[in-house]
Order: sequence, then C-alpha cells, then structure tokens
Amino acid sequence: MAFRNNSSKRRRPFHPGPAHERLVCGERLVHIPEFLAVATRSGSPASRALVAMGVRTTLLVPLRKENMLLGYIAANRLEVRPFVEKDIALLENFAAQAVIAIDNARLLDEIRQRQAELRVTFENMGDGVAMFDSQLRLAAWNRNFRDLLDLPDAFLSERPSYAEYFRYLADRGEYASADVEEELSRAVEDTERELRMERARPDGRVTRCGATRCRAAGSC
Repeated sequence: MAFRNNSSKRRRPFHPGPAHERLVCGERLVHIPEFLAVATRSGSPASRALVAMGVRTTLLVPLRKENMLLGYIAANRLEVRPFVEKDIALLENFAAQAVIAIDNARLLDEIRQRQAELRVTFENMGDGVAMFDSQLRLAAWNRNFRDLLDLPDAFLSERPSYAEYFRYLADRGEYASADVEEELSRAVEDTERELRMERARPDGRVTRCGATRCRAAGSC
C-alpha cells in the first residue's frame, strides 16, 4: 500500500498517469484489475515503474477535502485479482481517516506557529506580565515578570494559585501595610474586580501593578 500527497515536495518530478488524472477529474476511485494491459497502453513513467515492480492489479482511492484532491492511497497486488467491495470500503474508510489526520496536523502546525509568535511578543514586552487560568493558577509569565519581582523559577514552575502568589510576596516582606493586605484579600475573594495598586518594594523600587481575571478560561 502506498500513499502520495500532491502537496508534498519530491526530489524527482512525479508524472501522473491516466489513473491519477481520473481522480483529478473527480472519479470516486480507480480500480484496474488488469493493470499490465492498461499500463502498456498509457506508457507513462509511473505506470512502467509499477509494472517493473510486478504490479498486476491496482486500486486508487482519493484523499479529498471539500472536493479538493489532496492525494491518494494505492493498494496493489502482484497478481490479477480484483478487489472486492469489502476491500474497497475498508480503503475508503482509511482514506477518510487519513484526511482528518492531515487536517489535524495542519491545524496543529498553525497553532504551534501562533504560539511561538505570541511567545516572542510576550517575552519582548517591557512590562512584567503573568496569566492565571480559569482555576486561578499561574499559567504563563514572561521574563520581566520573573525578574522584576525576583521570583525563583522553582516557585513559578509549581504554578502557584492567585492567593499563593500574593502570600509568597507578603511572607517575603513585600507588603508592609495592613491596608494592602486587606486589599489583596479582597482581590483574591472577588476575582471579577479589577485591582490596581502602587507600592514601594523593600529595595526601594516603586512598582505599579494591575490584575484582572478575564471571564474566558485560560487567560488573564
């Protein structure tokens, strides 16, 4: 069984024979019980190569998506023995699953590309940015967020919760005011409310921060 994908790059040019052209024209499948006779008449390089390999019966099932031919699956026999309907149905089912797999792989590649682009943008932002997911656990952060707050990688890798993150800073002496502690407690309890504050860190630097929990899961 062999698979050809029209979109793939080949080191050598592919010369379609009449069977492939029939798929391009929209035929459901191409079944040639006596391939030697047909290949002799067509004279195409691809047909001659298959004959040289000993192919005597062939079945081509297209891979189609929205009437576009993506490629085809070929099943060959080294004897003159036609494929029965059960064989054809099995190969058609396999072709349908292959189209889904190809499409999923394409979508996955696109998602990975977008994620890489977002990561570059995320890391090059001048501000420190962190995102908490729908469960209020740290989902993502950029380098500036880590560096500005001097947060260790070990702590960030644990994906702390929103409350654990603030308590960690408080235990380290980042918040000296009871009013600020009260404000942070309200922020943890009422995550739909926007929090904006300015504070002086123990090293004398002044930081401004804001936090809003987005309604969409996975972003903040």
